[in-house]
Amino acid sequence: MTEIRKYNFDLFDQYITDLMKIAETKKVKTEIQNQFNKYWTRYENMSCENKGRYYTSMDESQKYLSLKSINKSLNVLHPPKCTNQVVLGVAEHLWQYFDYNTTNNSQTFLILTDKHWTEAGNNIFVRCASMMKLNDCKYPIRLLLPKNKDILFGQNNLPRVTIFELLVLEDIIANDKVYDLKNNLFIIETSNNYPYDIIFINNKYYNSTGGNKKRKSQRKSQRKSQRKSQRKSQRKSQRKLQK
Repeated sequence: MTEIRKYNFDLFDQYITDLMKIAETKKVKTEIQNQFNKYWTRYENMSCENKGRYYTSMDESQKYLSLKSINKSLNVLHPPKCTNQVVLGVAEHLWQYFDYNTTNNSQTFLILTDKHWTEAGNNIFVRCASMMKLNDCKYPIRLLLPKNKDILFGQNNLPRVTIFELLVLEDIIANDKVYDLKNNLFIIETSNNYPYDIIFINNKYYNSTGGNKKRKSQRKSQRKSQRKSQRKSQRKSQRKLQK
């Protein structure tokens, strides 16, 4: 099934709740809390202007990807008509998207690779994408949500980076007052041979006939509300992880 349909935020929230229960069973919940609070809740002086730190080429992550078990037979579902659609997911699920860019000599997908990776940079990447700052797409973010949550834990049950990306996204969506993200989530429930479903965040201000000027004006008027929402989001995320 490849139809894009509406997705209820409560289902995503439940996914995160179940994930943290698994983390507690694996005795890494406290570690996740500490790491999240240290690296993933800070975004003062955040700049989304320099997209040069993000990459589209498989060459940037070839060595890392070679260490993963990758199913190279899967197709990219519903490729966007825009460029730089942000893709989030575990490394072995990202291969098709690197390959799509390479095969088509395009920058269709924007992926944060391991060459210049830092936790702080990854945090900013997710937040900038959620603020619609990295592209001009109807669906600016494509999240590859693993069907098997256990793969989000690596060697010695250590949490993989995607866990923190999910926590940041949940936090942003839950507290957003600008883009109404809770009501702008969509999903492709994939067939059994795909190890993930695909969650899309919709930009409700997107205008395919060219509404950049209008959106720029809207964003300017919304910055104050956005900063307030971010501060509230930061406080709520810290309280939730402490539960």
